[in-house]
Amino acid sequence: MRKIDQNPQISVRSLAKELHDECDLVVSHETVRQAILRHKYSSRVARKKPLLSAVNVEKRLTFATSMLNRHADYWEDVIFCDETKMMLYYNDGPPRVWRIVHGDIAFMKSTMNAEQYLNILKAHLPMSVKLPTMLNSS
Repeated sequence: MRKIDQNPQISVRSLAKELHDECDLVVSHETVRQAILRHKYSSRVARKKPLLSAVNVEKRLTFATSMLNRHADYWEDVIFCDETKMMLYYNDGPPRVWRIVHGDIAFMKSTMNAEQYLNILKAHLPMSVKLPTMLNSS
């Protein structure tokens, strides 16, 4: 679990390979995944970060402004590319991270209405979170 705490984006296949390399222990990635789940970790899609920071936006704007008045002959020697990652045989999907699950999961057998949703919030929301007055009044 120490490796997951150090690098939450590490894959179960990488962990299985590291076990083999460091401890000479052969385990499948599914065994590693089950061990991680037993320690109350779950795999989640990583939170999206802004693609450009304020510094990057400023640098790009400065570069674009400096290129604005170039002569047409200059652009004949430039190769344009979009740097798109092409996946021909599989999709590696969004990056995932391991996190410890906090709280219970509420399962529904039918479509949830507002009253059921409020009851779930009342039953499962931590006491440290202040509930809106409408929840306390019903």
